[in-house]
Amino acid sequence: MLLWKPSAAQMNKSHLTHFMRWISHKLQRHNVTYDDLYDFSICEPELFWSYIWDYFNIVGYKGPAPYMDYSDVMYKTLFFPKAKLNYAENILTTKRADAIAIIEKNEKNERVTLTFGELREHVESIACFFDRQGITKRARICAVLPNISEAVTSFLACAAQGNIFSSSSPDFGFQALKNRFSQIKPEILICCEAYSYNGKLFDIRQRMVDLLQALPTVKKVIVVTSLDQSMAHDLHQQMAAIKPSHLYQDIVSDYHKEPYVYKKHPFNTPLYILFSSGTTGVPKCIVHGQGGIMLKHLVEHALHTNLDETDCLFYFTTTGWMMWNWLVGALVNATQIVLYDGSPTHNGPNTLFDIIDAENVSVFGTSAKYIDYLRKSQAKPINTHELYNLKTILSTGSVLSNQGFRYVYENIKKDVLLSSISGGTDICGCFVAGNPLRPVYSGEIQGAVLGMSTKVFDPQGQVIENKKGELICDKAFPTMPLYFWGDKDDTHYHKAYFSYFENVWCQGDYALQTQQGGFIIYGRSDATLNPGGVRIGTAEIYAVVENLTYVKEAVAVGQEWQDDTRVVLFVVMQEGYQLDIYYQNQIKQHIKELASPRHVPSLIICVDDIPRTRSGKISETVVRDAIHNRTINNLDAIANPEIVKQFQNMDALKN
Repeated sequence: MLLWKPSAAQMNKSHLTHFMRWISHKLQRHNVTYDDLYDFSICEPELFWSYIWDYFNIVGYKGPAPYMDYSDVMYKTLFFPKAKLNYAENILTTKRADAIAIIEKNEKNERVTLTFGELREHVESIACFFDRQGITKRARICAVLPNISEAVTSFLACAAQGNIFSSSSPDFGFQALKNRFSQIKPEILICCEAYSYNGKLFDIRQRMVDLLQALPTVKKVIVVTSLDQSMAHDLHQQMAAIKPSHLYQDIVSDYHKEPYVYKKHPFNTPLYILFSSGTTGVPKCIVHGQGGIMLKHLVEHALHTNLDETDCLFYFTTTGWMMWNWLVGALVNATQIVLYDGSPTHNGPNTLFDIIDAENVSVFGTSAKYIDYLRKSQAKPINTHELYNLKTILSTGSVLSNQGFRYVYENIKKDVLLSSISGGTDICGCFVAGNPLRPVYSGEIQGAVLGMSTKVFDPQGQVIENKKGELICDKAFPTMPLYFWGDKDDTHYHKAYFSYFENVWCQGDYALQTQQGGFIIYGRSDATLNPGGVRIGTAEIYAVVENLTYVKEAVAVGQEWQDDTRVVLFVVMQEGYQLDIYYQNQIKQHIKELASPRHVPSLIICVDDIPRTRSGKISETVVRDAIHNRTINNLDAIANPEIVKQFQNMDALKN
């Protein structure tokens, strides 16, 4: 079902169209189409990425050709092996000093802004501090901070110095933080005293003290005042009793007058470490490089999302989700970014839309779950808000249902590009995403990202269309992880992505490529159901169930049963409803009619809540392990671990 298509004027003004004209001139070809451009980006990757460098005027030394060091092993192929640049310099030294870079807001609607000039001053102060403290290049610096400007400045200071940054949101428990940071042996810990969520203050001082004691490699502590200055000073004193501690504001004040020189780093200098969710074991430490991240994000932000210095990007995220890194990356385009710390529903379903109107947001990003929440709340921002500048809505984190697509156009804004995007922490970017030149069809992601040879394979490794299979990428790209920290022989790296198909990146998503080049994601392959040997994507069940007014949330897993697998559906009912025989039959009938008889669960069981990761994703693997009474090694990765017990030793699963 066609939901939107760009006007001729919208297409003509897009950065993607301008880039295509520029490429036409460079290649001396007349009227390069988007399909031509995509094919060029896949067939001539060395030249394509070199042109991306040139078009966006990267500050740095590109070096002589060749711009790729090819390897027979896909993930060992290197981009720009002789190039040097500085990620932070490209953000901080080429922008108008008086232009606003960051708008920071919280649940109290308090507002703080930083211009690019102020951002540069803060970053250079912290970078000078790192230098004076003898923190050497590639030292790991960890931050436990809310989504506030101090998190951005700390990250950019690390990038400037060539240090490796890693962040987590302050709602993570002690064990989850220790599991992540202890692996990478940080030299500096940056932390805060508290955070606020849904109007409640959470004091984390003791957790931070415990974390410092659990990280013996930490040499210095920086305490950021997040909410309460006296609490922050108290934490500073507690930390100082263990290791040298400094207040963030003192550093900014004391070092801001020192001159700072941006040194160029090799293209593949580590930029940050992102962690996998950790629901199946200790989180993997995924190392990303400065140059690869910059080029990939330029393609996704400027070309696929159509962002520039006139835009304001607001992505609802925390510092513990890769979308925070993606959001900050938009600063390279001189795009204004909005940081919101708190609950998206603190004042009801309109909270984030109030910010969109107040800050003239042009691109808003969120999760599919949030859109589903809005739909079930019967919110109608189209009637309550102006949303005048809003041109694009981004959705990721899980599969956006057909109902979610239609809800956006019927109840948020009719003339908006809804870009469902899909990628991962693994690449800190997207395999498939939006496209300002192409129409939006219900339930479909518009297409593969430039430079990403994204396809769907059958189990034999053959390309298929209009059939479900594995989402893969069969050519090297710049944001392949440099390596996993501590994985010296790449054993875990290879196992994570290259053990399914030889020398082909397998993302672990169950997908379908449509005839028009779009993609439909059906969920994670490791959560795919196989009753009677037939593969079923869980998203196909959720698309039906979550549209029922009496169901709040659901999770479907496969239970090993009598030498086969049976589908079990756990549902959280809306307030005022009980899962009786009538509603069970209703759910089964809807699934049978709207999906297929094979999708109908053998059992439907009501639960109080469903385990989810701290970024809000439902954890099917934890539910599956719990119902089979398997050991769950990392409950600290789950935001609501207390609910897992409800799934263990269920009498209803024994019949």
